[in-house]
Amino acid sequence: MKTKILAILIGTFLVAGNAFAITYTFEDTVVNWPDYNVNSADQMGSPDVGGMTVTVNDNTNILETVTLSIQDRLYYDSLFINSYNTTTTPSKMNDWDDWDYYIRDDDSGTGLQNEGMYRVNDGYSYTLVQSNGRIGHPNGIDMGSLTLMNSSLNGIVSYDGSTLVYDLSGINIDVSNGFTIGYTPYCANDVMLASSAPEPGTLFLLGMSLIGVSAYCRKK
Repeated sequence: MKTKILAILIGTFLVAGNAFAITYTFEDTVVNWPDYNVNSADQMGSPDVGGMTVTVNDNTNILETVTLSIQDRLYYDSLFINSYNTTTTPSKMNDWDDWDYYIRDDDSGTGLQNEGMYRVNDGYSYTLVQSNGRIGHPNGIDMGSLTLMNSSLNGIVSYDGSTLVYDLSGINIDVSNGFTIGYTPYCANDVMLASSAPEPGTLFLLGMSLIGVSAYCRKK
């Protein structure tokens, strides 16, 4: 009987191994992004960013989802991804803001002309908040610095009033060397920046807080 039970358990783990993912959980501890110390307030009105979880496939190291806790979401907003694999700016190869991918979600009521998922080109330039917010803080990437990957965010971005989910499982973003992910609304009133720390000191230097790493099994 013991032999049969052991065999069943081993078989179960072998099957489940193909469906494991790693979840990184981050608190919102960042007030301003590094080099943009423009305001001492963590939150300036709306929205309220509460934290972020990042899910990575444990077998393939492909980025699956980025989920943010957000109240009173504002448009447009931006997600920035550094996969530490594709070098966008050679001089910034190991920098936290060597962004590889950028997602901009516009408000359908004010136009969707810039909405989409993009690759970030070499020598990119930020757009900065000009008024009514965290003035001088990055809130996006200049459109001239981007190459369009997908003009539709259907099936990629969803928001239910409190949880913002980026489903990136079909994009094939390899984060085997680590990742840094940033989020800002257009006003940068409350921003997020988190890293899986390719180097041990990264979390400390960026003022981030990795509060949990766990594995879970998903049903296919």
